[in-house]
Order: sequence, then structure tokens, then C-alpha cells
Amino acid sequence: VVTHLSYDIGIFFEYIPIDHVGIKTKLRRSVVVQRTAFGSDYQNWTENLYENYSFILGPSLHLTARKQWDVVLTPEIGYAMAKYKATPVAAELISDYSGDGDRDVNGLIYGAELSLAVYFSGGFYLSLGGEWTTYSFDFSPGYKLTQNENSYLDGKNSTSMQTLNFIISAGYAF
Repeated sequence: VVTHLSYDIGIFFEYIPIDHVGIKTKLRRSVVVQRTAFGSDYQNWTENLYENYSFILGPSLHLTARKQWDVVLTPEIGYAMAKYKATPVAAELISDYSGDGDRDVNGLIYGAELSLAVYFSGGFYLSLGGEWTTYSFDFSPGYKLTQNENSYLDGKNSTSMQTLNFIISAGYAF
């Protein structure tokens, strides 16, 4: 069994010029890890499938204005400077596997964030929610991976990947 785990860390800033509508920007580091789940009796492998640094921008739509809680929807679009490694665990496990899997895959990202924010006295706030993101990327040259004289991804040079992440954030509201 091969599983994938996505995690992000970053900072964001939001400016709300009018009630219910703001502009949110994010600087973020994202990683998608590919790992085996063979069980505790066997050796397992963990390798990075995808990693990026990204800049994201989007309008934030607030359900309430000046209350102690808020529900926020933020459609997002941005750009990621990234590295992609096709089938990193297979390269570790299969002895006659060949092909160069590392590629720079800078490209467009888009998605949406939905969160519940709670504001405390003094300006501190805590937010919990979820984020869906699609990473679109092209790579050159195309992939040609082989095993036992069989060819995989023969010349493929574009793809997309989607992640769904749980978000916890904290900060200070001016």
C-alpha cells in the first residue's frame, strides 16, 4: 500500500477594506510525501513526491461583521515554484527501475479555503478549517520510466494534483 500525506506551513495577511469582503495573501511551503504502509513487521519507505514555495492571493468573503466569530470563504489562485519526483518510492523498492524522476514544475495553483474564526479580547484569534488546492504543472522533458523493459508515462509532460488539508491558524487582528 502506498499513501500520500500533504502538509503546509506559511504566513498570511488579510486586509478587509469593507464589511464582509477582504483580500488575503499567503506565502506558503507545501510538501506531499509518498510512503509505504506495509505494516510494522516490514520496512517502510518515505520520500517527497512534490514540494513547493508558493504565493497565493484571493478575496475573502466573511459571513459576519464585527462579531466574536466568523465563517470565511476564500477562493484562491497563485503560483508555485516546485519540484516533482515521479514515483519516488518505486525508485527505492524496485531494483531494475530506471528513469530520471526529478523535475522543476513551476506553475499555477488554485483552490478554496473555508474556515471558522473565533476572536478573543485583545485581538487574538484562532481559526480552524479546511483547504482544497489543485496544483497544475508541466514538466520538460516528458517522463519515460521503465521496469522490466516496460515503459511507463511514455513522454507524459503535464499533470495536476489535488490536496485537501485541515487548517489551524492563529494570529492577531488589528
